[in-house]
Amino acid sequence: MLESLQKLIPWVTALPIAPKIAITTTWLLLSFVFLYMVWVPATRRSEPQAVREAYDRMDRALRQLKRLPDGQILVDGSPVDPRLAEYYTHYLLIAEYISHHPGDMKGAYEEIWLHGGASRTSTDDTQAFEAVVSEFFQQYKTTSNGG
Repeated sequence: MLESLQKLIPWVTALPIAPKIAITTTWLLLSFVFLYMVWVPATRRSEPQAVREAYDRMDRALRQLKRLPDGQILVDGSPVDPRLAEYYTHYLLIAEYISHHPGDMKGAYEEIWLHGGASRTSTDDTQAFEAVVSEFFQQYKTTSNGG
């Protein structure tokens, strides 16, 4: 490479002024583009307002769910009937993901997909959770091209 550069320098110095200016301008523009790409952080695509609002509603609703160390599920501090625990498990896992990864909408969408997507079985007791999870899932899927 050094030899090529040693041959290139005399060739460029022998050129007339107009080509030297063109080569210098091109070199500077390429250098600035490279420096821009290196130093300016990539902008993250922000999610549409409807998706953010649906995510926030889901987050608030799912905060009601907690799991005790013994595995018992609580809704607003009240224990869930053990016969209904399996219906709450999907929502609890989604809630735990959201609490450990706040603001990660893509990850939350994937977690919902993992736990049934749009085909979870809900009961009257879990209907409120299903409503907010389904709303976010559909908003993200259609608006953010998530699926």
